[in-house]
Amino acid sequence: MGHLATILRAVVRLDVDDEQPSDPPEVRMFWTGPPLSIYELLSLQSFIAAGARVSVYSTSKTLRVPEGVELLDARELWPGPVHRFFYPDG
Repeated sequence: MGHLATILRAVVRLDVDDEQPSDPPEVRMFWTGPPLSIYELLSLQSFIAAGARVSVYSTSKTLRVPEGVELLDARELWPGPVHRFFYPDG
């Protein structure tokens, strides 16, 4: 317990003024296909909760994304058709 208290005191004494402000990390993703499942939604939310700026590029303008996630049109990056391949076994 003594070591933990020493570590905590050292962390508390860090001078915040010495730190350089940095931009939040950026996470950019592409999604095509069915609506996002709860797993993808939670994954996006975890990036937001960690302080990241999150952008999702999609061909669907109605894709439901969590609050704080920027939905962007994938056609801005790829103006041609997007081919989808579906495999019955996943």
